[in-house]
Amino acid sequence: MASMEPKDEAALEPVGRAAAVRLTKQLRVAISEARHAAVVLAGRVQDTHRARVWVPLGYSGWGQYTQAELGISRAQAYRLIDIAESAGALNRAIGAAGVLAAVSPAGDTTGLVDIGLSQRALRDAHGRLDELTTPVTQRLTTAAQTGHLEVPAVRAIVAQAVGRAPPGAAPPSRQHGCRGQRRCSGAGAC
Repeated sequence: MASMEPKDEAALEPVGRAAAVRLTKQLRVAISEARHAAVVLAGRVQDTHRARVWVPLGYSGWGQYTQAELGISRAQAYRLIDIAESAGALNRAIGAAGVLAAVSPAGDTTGLVDIGLSQRALRDAHGRLDELTTPVTQRLTTAAQTGHLEVPAVRAIVAQAVGRAPPGAAPPSRQHGCRGQRRCSGAGAC
């Protein structure tokens, strides 16, 4: 893994457009991978909690186990479980709409769908899952009636439902080739 410290002062010089585009693409990939890793971690903590692994390992409780074995507090472990529950519920809502091949109607995934939400957004959504999942499925089903939805459009619909996109914002248009950038106006000006 590359060092996080600057190599020299020359590295701080502005780069050309091609290098800027390449670096930005690499950064987007890294952020997506980090979001995915966080959801995988949360799912594993959830599985560990459900399996009550602290009992056969001789710990008096979940908090003692998480501190000793994972190096995190009981509260942090429960926040991760909330994230896993939110990601699972939203993936099931996507699966119920039948818009992505990687998600079955039961919400099972061949690989978790990166729905583009931060850990904070997933944690904040946790208390509202009952009111979020049905509208997500309905919005995705309606949007899919006009044709196949790509992952960026699914992300936009989920983000809008969760409240991480401005109300009334349309999912990114792909008709003009913008590849669904976050600030797409749909008019080809992105």
